Amino acid sequence: MLGDAPGDYNAASANGILFYPIIPNDEENSWKEFHDRIIDLFKRGIYGGEEMKKQIERFDKALPDTPPWISG
Repeated sequence: MLGDAPGDYNAASANGILFYPIIPNDEENSWKEFHDRIIDLFKRGIYGGEEMKKQIERFDKALPDTPPWISG
């Protein structure tokens, strides 16, 4: 599953499927990396493990502490 929100990751995780995040404010690079490298890992059945963990950590770091629609 591909997604750009924590809820997308939660849905993938709850259903036991792989997840590749589209990084907020870096969508173009996320899609380029998916096209150039990650899709091949999916096709070969080797995406997951450390690679997916690395992508999710990158995703988590990119998320704001407070969503932009919530003023504080």
